[in-house]
Amino acid sequence: MEDNNMQTVTQNVQNVTQNVQEPLPKNMKLCKTCGAMIAKKAKKCPQCGAKNKKPVYKRIWFWILVIIIGAFVIKAIKRSGLDPKNPEFKLTADDLIRACYEGEKDGDKKYKDKAVAVTGIVGSVESDYIRVDCFSQDFTLYTVRVKPADKGDLTKVTKGSVVTASGICNGTVLGGVELEKAILDNSLAVNPDYNSALAVPILDLMKAYNENELAADEKYWGKTLEIKGEVKYIADSADYIVLVPEGHANTLENVLDGITVYFENSSDFDKIKADANPDALGSPKKKITVTVVGVCYGETFGYDAHLCRAKIK
Repeated sequence: MEDNNMQTVTQNVQNVTQNVQEPLPKNMKLCKTCGAMIAKKAKKCPQCGAKNKKPVYKRIWFWILVIIIGAFVIKAIKRSGLDPKNPEFKLTADDLIRACYEGEKDGDKKYKDKAVAVTGIVGSVESDYIRVDCFSQDFTLYTVRVKPADKGDLTKVTKGSVVTASGICNGTVLGGVELEKAILDNSLAVNPDYNSALAVPILDLMKAYNENELAADEKYWGKTLEIKGEVKYIADSADYIVLVPEGHANTLENVLDGITVYFENSSDFDKIKADANPDALGSPKKKITVTVVGVCYGETFGYDAHLCRAKIK
């Protein structure tokens, strides 16, 4: 038995010595067990029967797995250091949705896996998240899905209120963008700069959106504007008013002309409603003119454009 083992070892040494001295053909290699010359693709060595396998670290799938796992580890480390109390970005729901779904759609690249504070309108409160909607009516199909770190925050908001949620952005999901591990903190809100509002004649604003919506958005969208107009309509059910230029004729051709105005505080809406004393159809019984400042969010259904988060000046 020992003689046979010695013969095998001797033969293996001879095989290795002979094969090392001779150049190997391109499709051949040495068996790691016995040193015999075998085909690279051979599953077993024909001399000793040993399996002919590549080392794991030489397999493509191994390095792909290493890269994938490494990417997840780096991402996890990066996200673990994010703090919703100190967001890298502060923006409105409109700006976030617009970045993700319009133009170059670079929102995911810019905001995903970052701490982001978003200001918007509470659309609804679900079992485990808050739907924060845009001020603009252009994005009614999209929302920011906010998953709070503390489920108790779900009881602290009401539908229609303005809220600021700060969390870790997971990027785009079906129907919008998702924030997780979020906190509610209105001190992080993006608020209109009412004191530096751009004064625009209401007729100019109406014409701009009536003639070229894209050009008007380029000029006014997202900016805080000051306009003065006559109250044409008061929508009691939705808490907004419609302003038109003073003396604007209400004909069939321009019955839907005007700028709709949604107020930041219901007290401003209530004041105008009390002063105008509208009839059952929302038409003011008393003619009043008002100056408001608010953020322009483009064209609105039926009318020329609309301002949100407005205040009476």
